[in-house]
Amino acid sequence: MRAGRSFHFLRTEKRTAILLGICFSLLLSACSHPSPNKDAIVANLGNHPITVQDLETTALFMGLGSKSDKTPDQWSPAMRNLILRETVQDIFLLQYATHKRIPVLPEEQKAFNSKHFSTFGNHPSGFTRKRILLEKAENRLTPKQPITSSAIAVFYRRHPELFQIPKTAIVDHIVVAREDEARTLHDALIKGASFSRMAHLESLGTEAASGGRMKPFSPGTLPPPFDTVFSMKPGEISDVLSSPYGYHLFRLVQIRPEHSLPIPDVRSWIKKQLRHQQISEFLQNWILQKLQEQPLTIAEKYRGIFSSQFEYNGRVPSETTHDIHHGETQNPK
Repeated sequence: MRAGRSFHFLRTEKRTAILLGICFSLLLSACSHPSPNKDAIVANLGNHPITVQDLETTALFMGLGSKSDKTPDQWSPAMRNLILRETVQDIFLLQYATHKRIPVLPEEQKAFNSKHFSTFGNHPSGFTRKRILLEKAENRLTPKQPITSSAIAVFYRRHPELFQIPKTAIVDHIVVAREDEARTLHDALIKGASFSRMAHLESLGTEAASGGRMKPFSPGTLPPPFDTVFSMKPGEISDVLSSPYGYHLFRLVQIRPEHSLPIPDVRSWIKKQLRHQQISEFLQNWILQKLQEQPLTIAEKYRGIFSSQFEYNGRVPSETTHDIHHGETQNPK
């Protein structure tokens, strides 16, 4: 995953897959709406020119596809600097990957595409290769410091909201198109008919095949009739309730109270987040050092748009940086 981005540190694998899908769809749509002056040079990173097209590509890569419909002067100042900063970081990482001859194997691309693009049909091969290269470069660069049990425990204590599971209901559900049909089913259920069988035979809901059993849900996450179950008792069957989707019958199976996931269940996830933090902190110093070697110069035309004093995560390249040791020179424990 990319280090240094606002969504990078706390995102889950599911969120990653969603963002990648959104990014891909925006990439396709943007291709049909070309922006003017894409070859205009915004800045030079050493001898490497950065064009409007480069910034738009970064925006798409970050999931900010709407930015490709506007020129950089129409972006907010914070967004301009964020996209420029990410463009600079990507250039340095890809230069490193090229210098180190980091390969991207066909099976790696296939596995990545299978994981992230399975529901999107065709996928941009360039996107996949770049994503894998950036991840490999970040991991190759960053020394692998051991992540201790105490560090995991500290993270768990400091971020309790990440592990809080809200109250949820487990419910059996039947939905039909007509009120009279729903009332007939209600009478049959009250007299002892099998709820799961009636759901399988009569319900229009997507969960009918599983006997009406819904995935657990929390209050306020579904249309108003569904929240009725939170005032019911286990085993109770609701009256007929209406919504724009039809007429509903519910049977409450169980209410799971709000609770926190225990550390053993989230240990692996926390280790990943701490590793992402290591990468982010290391890259900050590494990028600042690279900027001393290859300074960023804003083109005259864009000096009124982009800040002439380039900052990377709130720091400027002229600040003293710590000594950098590449990850491959370390001996990970």
